[in-house]
Amino acid sequence: AATMAARLLRPMRRSYSMRDTTAAMERLAASDGLSLPEQNPFAQLFDGLTYVVGTGWWLLTTCVLVAYLCFGIVPWWIVAIGAAECYTSGRRYLFPLQDNRNVQTSAMLAAAALSREASKCSIRRFISFRFHAKAPVEQVVASFKALSAHPEVREFECGSNLAAAELAHGHTHAFLICFDDVTARDAFLASASHQAFQEMAKTHVTDSYVFEYCPTSL
Repeated sequence: AATMAARLLRPMRRSYSMRDTTAAMERLAASDGLSLPEQNPFAQLFDGLTYVVGTGWWLLTTCVLVAYLCFGIVPWWIVAIGAAECYTSGRRYLFPLQDNRNVQTSAMLAAAALSREASKCSIRRFISFRFHAKAPVEQVVASFKALSAHPEVREFECGSNLAAAELAHGHTHAFLICFDDVTARDAFLASASHQAFQEMAKTHVTDSYVFEYCPTSL
């Protein structure tokens, strides 16, 4: 009875999940102004066929189980197929928590390994600025370039934007700072000279973008 109930609930859970996914995508698109990506027609066809085949398989095995329970006239090999389907359904609906725990554990281990890798490799820190209309841009840029003398900075690059203004979102100047490791990066960010620059720049910068990466983290 429990297996039959789980099988009858499967289409309801599938539809609920699809509705939730669609609603989440619509909320994501509405929140940041991005349009939803166009769906590949072949992918849509494949999804439709997968749904039809899965629904047909579910109906077939359900009819087999009902016929067997009512009349006992179903061949043994069909009963075996139905039993395999019952086991799959039961495994999916009775033990989802353990599967989720396994996925979470794997994700935590992967994140920890990535963190250990990042702590050993060099760090690239990219920063870009969008200035006020009347900001002393040259003064701010010169002050930031002076930070390249910090002992923890291995390499330093800077330049102005060459792309279209709409692509850069109004950011006009960018900087790339290289550190030997995370410890060096943290020491730079905590230094008095960097803190003083932040206090000075925040009155002239309307927006900033920071992106850090490790060249060997992919």
